[in-house]
Amino acid sequence: MKKVIDETELTPRQKKQLEKLERRKKYADVAIQGTNTSSIASKRSAELLFVPKLDMNRDVNRDLPNRQYFKYFVPKAPKRSPCMNRGYWLRLHGIRTRLQSILEENANFKKEILVINLGCGFDPLPFQLLDESNLDSIAFNKAFDFLDIDYADLIRNKIRMIEAEPELLKIVGDYKTNIETKSKSPSFISEHYTALSCNLNDAAAYLDILKSNEKIADPNVIKIFIAEVSLAYMKPEYSDEIISLTSKHSPHSHFITIEQLMQEGENEPFSKQMVKHFKKNDSPLQSIMTYHTIQGQIDRFNSLGYSKVNAGSIAQLWESVSPKLQKQIDDIELFDELEEFHLVSQHYLLLHATNIEHFEFIEPYKFTAPPAIPAMTCCDATVKSLDTNINRRFGSAVASDKKVGFYFGGANPSRLQESIEVSLDDECNFGTVQGQINVPSPRMCHTLNKINDDQYVLVGGRTAPGQGFDEVYTYRVSTKTWELKEKLRLPEPRYRHCTVNISSTTLLVFGGKSTSSAEFLTLDIQSEAVTPCAITYSAEAAGYHLESLASASMTYDEGTTAVPSSVARTTRQNTVSDKLVTFEVVNGNTVHIKSVVSSSLFQRYGSKTCALDDDEILLVGGTSNARLFNQRTSIVKYNLHTQELASVPISDETWVSKPLCLIGFELLHSKQERRVYILGGGTTCYGFGSITNANMAIDY
Repeated sequence: MKKVIDETELTPRQKKQLEKLERRKKYADVAIQGTNTSSIASKRSAELLFVPKLDMNRDVNRDLPNRQYFKYFVPKAPKRSPCMNRGYWLRLHGIRTRLQSILEENANFKKEILVINLGCGFDPLPFQLLDESNLDSIAFNKAFDFLDIDYADLIRNKIRMIEAEPELLKIVGDYKTNIETKSKSPSFISEHYTALSCNLNDAAAYLDILKSNEKIADPNVIKIFIAEVSLAYMKPEYSDEIISLTSKHSPHSHFITIEQLMQEGENEPFSKQMVKHFKKNDSPLQSIMTYHTIQGQIDRFNSLGYSKVNAGSIAQLWESVSPKLQKQIDDIELFDELEEFHLVSQHYLLLHATNIEHFEFIEPYKFTAPPAIPAMTCCDATVKSLDTNINRRFGSAVASDKKVGFYFGGANPSRLQESIEVSLDDECNFGTVQGQINVPSPRMCHTLNKINDDQYVLVGGRTAPGQGFDEVYTYRVSTKTWELKEKLRLPEPRYRHCTVNISSTTLLVFGGKSTSSAEFLTLDIQSEAVTPCAITYSAEAAGYHLESLASASMTYDEGTTAVPSSVARTTRQNTVSDKLVTFEVVNGNTVHIKSVVSSSLFQRYGSKTCALDDDEILLVGGTSNARLFNQRTSIVKYNLHTQELASVPISDETWVSKPLCLIGFELLHSKQERRVYILGGGTTCYGFGSITNANMAIDY
């Protein structure tokens, strides 16, 4: 409990300091309450998009539209990014499915259920589940009661909004309320819904609520406490006391929480940006500084009275969504932000704890740990930041023999149409290429390959998600002229593919987002022929089927292996493959799969690959639905012959203090210098701003 200060014992100076401290606390409380405004607007955006198209909240009168509830608390309908829409839908889905699991378990006991929403904000969950006109909530409104708890000002405003909406009053029925401005404890009380004010930093006030509610102390009533990103802004000692008091004074209870995570520490790029964002908005994340991992949160709840805990990331929650529902969501809104989604969903926790001994976490609600990272040695390659930035991502580049990189297109954040030349040295100076002729339209997610020092080839790309190009262009360096090759048009638009040179005039294209059933295509620049490739499999690769999938990476280098070989990592919809495939090209248009190897470190979306010495390849960056990559795993080296992985560690200085984001970047390999350049890259960080990647060099 917090210590009570006797102000009569304070000096005038101490009183002044105390008043200043109280003003700061009040300001901080106001800032935290402001997070409700942003969150509720984002949920309204998700509701507008998904409720009608997923046929959620069906009216019992099927002639009426699907029922919506956030609209009563968000006067102006906002529009959020596809990634934010999906993220907030998942948060709502996570809470709803945990309630569903408790309801299913209670079918054998038929006990009363009381849901206590700590830091409820304007969440309309009680109205959604108590609404008898909501066909999808009938099972809930027969069993659930609700108690909303939050700051006095928020509860007062919520009550006013409820009283202004006849539909909401119809749901809760007869009520009595106290919202006079002079009242420090506004309240709304009806048969099945109650709203009370309490600053959760005041444990004594919270304990009074626990003790004064008969149902909370009743072991024959199931209590479900929900804290959706509300305890995250409290000092851990205060939020821990809330959890401890809840378990101690609420027998037969559940605790469901969503909070932020920093599973790879505060210097991991997305974590750094997330913490910076909330601090800038005067609502700093505090719980995360003590409990930054999933296991840390599990241990926390175990130590505070909850013997059973089921916890996982929001990324794991998405993996538990049925393939059918995932496909429906994918089809509702064009989505090409999977890297961003991987990052943000790895930074949020969904935890369900209980002190009910007979309760069991079952499929599909039970989380399982992702596969472990294999043990690795560190190789002697070094990674350093070059302290320059080309400020673009998802373009494509080639290196000339004159130590110059040529980079076209990409985004910053709008799609670009310009070309730049970058000096391949420690300076990485760059400038726009002026005077180009017939420049391709702005695009991203395309590929660029060098036929010779005077001719480059651009393949595919996109404007907006789903609006790909089937175009193939050649570029003449000597004349600065682009030429659209009509006879080389792809069978269909394609982006997020990968392309390698397999001869002096032929390119091999693999995968990408397209409607094609062809896994591989060859493009013969000289004869202007596009040919789908046949695929054959060795005995070692028997039983494996390589599909045409998006954001693979591929390398092909006859000079570094006994047999020409290549590597691809691929993904289907939202699940990233952990396969590394080696193959050779036979007779010009047959891809023969030689071997298939699995590792959790191959499970990457949007990584880049290049061949080094002999049988060694370098694998850089990317994201995964299974984990975040860290200082030791972001860049690895793999030996195709020994099948050994080695870490290429990022230096402490670069990891901690340099701009770093290995998404949407390009790799350029200088064999003579034994150096690999990383150019560009970056991503939007949900609603937390953006991060960019400084140019980097890997010396091996």
